[in-house]
Amino acid sequence: MSASFWDTVVLCAVTGIVLAAFQLEYPAEWIRCSAGSLTAAAFSKLPFFGDEILAVAVVCFALATLVGWSYYGRQGFSYLFHGKGSRVYQTIYIIMIFVGGVLPLNLVWELTDFINLFLLIPAFYMLVRCRNMVRP
Repeated sequence: MSASFWDTVVLCAVTGIVLAAFQLEYPAEWIRCSAGSLTAAAFSKLPFFGDEILAVAVVCFALATLVGWSYYGRQGFSYLFHGKGSRVYQTIYIIMIFVGGVLPLNLVWELTDFINLFLLIPAFYMLVRCRNMVRP
């Protein structure tokens, strides 16, 4: 349950500090980097083990995200469909991991944003269903 803390607070803070230091130390390189290569370029300028630190951080972030979203998604799917179809969810989830690994990165981000839009549907539905439970 601490994955959100480590992913969001620790990894993002370290990345932000490295990016800020990179921008201050190498302003000309900062401008030439694309959004995708900026973090790699910044970590490569660390005096020791920059590339290795970034690789370990990305692997940890990816693993925590894959396991966490798999679990939360399966639990939500199980709740919505009364315990049936857990294998269907897991199969679709594994297929999407593969698809995300072979598609171009920009397309993956666009699809992820679009699919996350559908998280609004159950959230809005539950807000409407629970509106009478909240008293001002």
